[in-house]
Order: sequence, then C-alpha cells, then structure tokens
Amino acid sequence: MSNPPLQLLIDALNDFVAVASPEGIILAANENWRRNAERLGLLQFQVGCDYTAALAALAENGDRRAPALSKAFRQVSTGARQIVRCLYAGSGPLGGRDFNVTLSGMESGGSRTVLISALDMTELNELKDDLRRSHGKVLQAQERERREVARELHDSTAQILAALNLNLINLGTSVEGMGIEKTIADCKSAVDDLLHEIRSISFLAHPPELLHHGLPGAIKNLSSGFAARTGLSIDLQIADIGEASRTVEATLYRLVQEALAGIHRHPGARHASVQLMGNRRHLSLIISDDREGPNEADVHSPMPLGVGVMGMDERLKELGGSLSIRRTEAGTTVTATLPRHQVSNSDR
Repeated sequence: MSNPPLQLLIDALNDFVAVASPEGIILAANENWRRNAERLGLLQFQVGCDYTAALAALAENGDRRAPALSKAFRQVSTGARQIVRCLYAGSGPLGGRDFNVTLSGMESGGSRTVLISALDMTELNELKDDLRRSHGKVLQAQERERREVARELHDSTAQILAALNLNLINLGTSVEGMGIEKTIADCKSAVDDLLHEIRSISFLAHPPELLHHGLPGAIKNLSSGFAARTGLSIDLQIADIGEASRTVEATLYRLVQEALAGIHRHPGARHASVQLMGNRRHLSLIISDDREGPNEADVHSPMPLGVGVMGMDERLKELGGSLSIRRTEAGTTVTATLPRHQVSNSDR
C-alpha cells in the first residue's frame, strides 16, 4: 500500500516514477507511470507487481537492455550502490522509445526502498539526430563550394599564372627588339584576365555591392541590371532594414541572384517582384513571378526555381532561418526569413 505523503511527492514529478521494495514489489507509482503502463498494456509494471519479474520477462522476450536494469536494481536494493543511471532503448510495447533510467536507494523508518525514475529522451534524441543530419548536409554544401572554388583556381587562375610565368621567362631570354613588345602585351593580357578571375572569386565569397551599397541598394542594383539584360519586368518593394549580420546579408543577396536566374531559365515568366522587409529581430525576403504551375510547397520538389535555391535552403537553416517555395496557378513565390543578427562561423 502506498504512503500518502510519498504519493503526493512522486505525483509532482514529471518523469515516470515508481517506488519499489528491496524484493522488487512496486509500492507506489506516480500518475505518469500509471497512465503510461495502462496505455501500453504493461500490466506487469503496475502497483503491486514485481518489477524484477517484469524485467526478467522482458529479457526472456529478447530485450537486451532489461538485464542491465535488473543488475542495477539488485545493486541499489542491497545497498551495494546508492544510485545507478542506465540508458534504456525500449523494445516490444516500448519499441522506438529511449529512456534515461535512474535507480536511487532511499532509507525511511529503518527500511530501504528503491526510487525508479525514467525520463523519456525520445524526442530529444530525435532532435539530436535531425541536427546531425542537418549539420552533415551543411558540411556537404560547404564542401561543394570549396570544390567549386578549387576548380576555378585550377582550371582558370592557375592556367593564367602559368602562361604569365612562361611569358616572363620568354621576356628574360628575348633579344632586344625581337618579340619583346608582343611578350609584354601577352603579359598585360594575362594580368587583366587574372584580375578578372580574382574579382569573380571574390564576388562569390562576398559581393562588393553589399560593402558599398548595403543589402537594399545591392538588391536594387542587381534587380535593375537583371531586368535590363533579360527584359524581365521586376517590381521592387525594399524597406530600410537597418543593420544585419554580413553573413545574413550575403545569404539573402545570393537568394535573389539564384531566384531571378531560375525565373529567367524557365520560360513563361514575364513579371517578377522582390520584397525585402524587416522587423526588430528578423529580415524577410519574398520573390514571386507569374509562371503557372501546380500547387506545391515543397522546397525539394521536382520543379524548383533552380538548384541554387535548393542549396540555399540548407544555408538558411544553418543560420536559424527558413525557406519555402509555393507554386499556384497564379505563379511561384519564394519566401525566406532570417534572424538579422545571427552569427555563423564565418563571422567570428
């Protein structure tokens, strides 16, 4: 029979909690324990039942974690150990659930009891797994970016430097008046090409437009230049958004680039709009066009605005933001939201 003050105490706990005698008989259990046992049909874990016998039955049915709990219970019930913590991955009715189980010895009135507390860690572990998967995707995206920069350096910049070096060698061995002017001209051309490549790579790393004009001005210049080159009609609604992290600004700028490029690549779009706004904590970017399409809100659907936009999804998640794409009969809309002062590793 349960002790009323003890029952009140354990009922106030959020974990699944029970109190057992040294022999293993469950003397009391809080509401969470009782409700969970009833819901899962675990009659062997109700008050008055033998906890150790229930663990033995689980072990006979193939539960590989139950013997560890039985051993821990014996250690605590005999006083060999005062407290034991175990990780329990459930099986059978408890399959798919993870628990952090703590067994503690208690002395009261000259008799010993064992407090069994189980904290459900399932959701937390799932969140950790999601975080690891997301982090892995971010690392893959970063590795792709590094490979792209390395390929640019190898295929273009390195070749220009090799040609320049060869021209300088030729210049050093040239006889005065014999091909010197042409070699010098080739060197100047190679330097011009090299500067162009370096500026291109630098632009990919951080657009200079952002440094000179800020995010609103950079997006205005980007949109007007894109409209002039492609003939696409672009409406702008850009507010004075104030200060934001360099990484956040670059990410939103890239998203406008990728979205406009995707709109241009796919036929049917004649008009687009770009809206940039912000509040005290967040910046929001909305890009829409008049391409007809099915109603679809999945950013990873087969008809995205472009591969680059899909890649931006992981980047926004890394910075604590979100990205959604919605296609209706009226057109396609990309919506991105980012914390304005989120700091990533590149900002530190």
